[in-house]
Amino acid sequence: MHKVHKGVLPEAFKLVMCATVLYGILPVLRHSRPAGNVQYFPTIATMIDAIIQTMGEHLDYARAQERCCLALWSLAGNDANRVEIAKQGGIDTIIKVTGEHPDSNVQEYCPLVLRRLAENPQNKQEIIKKGGGEYL
Repeated sequence: MHKVHKGVLPEAFKLVMCATVLYGILPVLRHSRPAGNVQYFPTIATMIDAIIQTMGEHLDYARAQERCCLALWSLAGNDANRVEIAKQGGIDTIIKVTGEHPDSNVQEYCPLVLRRLAENPQNKQEIIKKGGGEYL
């Protein structure tokens, strides 16, 4: 059974959820804003950093790990983001998380992210080198 912390939603987890929502709506927002209206949008690198940091800091929250994996899977849809995820330590974190929460979707989602990251040849070599080859 998963650990349940009633009434507790870590700030980093809130940030990840906001980042994933923002990532989904950024293209719409960027094209619909009025001319000259300067707004701040978090960079993809900032979102990736927040997600990886959340994964590392909240290993005991299976649901957070699932959401983070799904967010990384979505962000890893292009090669530039795959490189950024690897650069920020995402491969190490995902491999580490894969061994956690045996009765959750983490066991399915982490390998999905690793396979998507492995579409980049350098990432594939790094995943294999760091012991994640079995998930490819």
